[in-house]
Amino acid sequence: MVMRIGIAAIVFLCLLTASHARAEPVRIGAGAIVPENARSIYCRYLNWRPADGETVTLNPPRMSWPYRADWPENWSDALHMFTLQISSKPDCSDPIVEVTCPLNFYNTIPALTGADTWYWRVGYDVGSRSEKWSDIRSFTIAEDAAVWDRSALAQPDLAERGHPRVCFNTDNLEQVRALGQTNPGSKAALEYMQRQADTIMQKDWWDNFPQTDRGEEPKQAF
Repeated sequence: MVMRIGIAAIVFLCLLTASHARAEPVRIGAGAIVPENARSIYCRYLNWRPADGETVTLNPPRMSWPYRADWPENWSDALHMFTLQISSKPDCSDPIVEVTCPLNFYNTIPALTGADTWYWRVGYDVGSRSEKWSDIRSFTIAEDAAVWDRSALAQPDLAERGHPRVCFNTDNLEQVRALGQTNPGSKAALEYMQRQADTIMQKDWWDNFPQTDRGEEPKQAF
């Protein structure tokens, strides 16, 4: 017994000496927290929008949902198809909007009329073995909500407008060009872009442009 006590005491002294020989431990606490950049919050994922029971100020609201039915438990990558339904009925029957798309958002929908509260859900891979429907959520349109019918954007007749047609078109192109001379900010931006263009045109690759810009294909879709 005496020998065991002596051995235990020696081990304790060795551990005590070793602990003093090492540097003091670094404690991780509140002072080590790095402030989060607010710009990164929304980029991480698309969540349920509008939130369940939310009163929205845009008619129709912007619609989005998580990419996976089992989010956030599962982040694995795969291709999915989504079926968005919006209805005035709590069971989401007889939907006024029913559209299938490959993206987890869809916003080219008409203004919603005939009800104050609307119900919506999303079907994941409808018609397949992995079909799954989300819970039914609701939102209420505020009385003073801005109305923005975006249904015409689903299949815009771009050919009729001719070129250019994105942002700048035949209706406003000359007015925009005039800003390069009449607006100080636009004038400075135009001069900067012209200097950058002149610099680029002096690069070796400008006259000897690569035959292709394609590299190795990514192994996964994302």
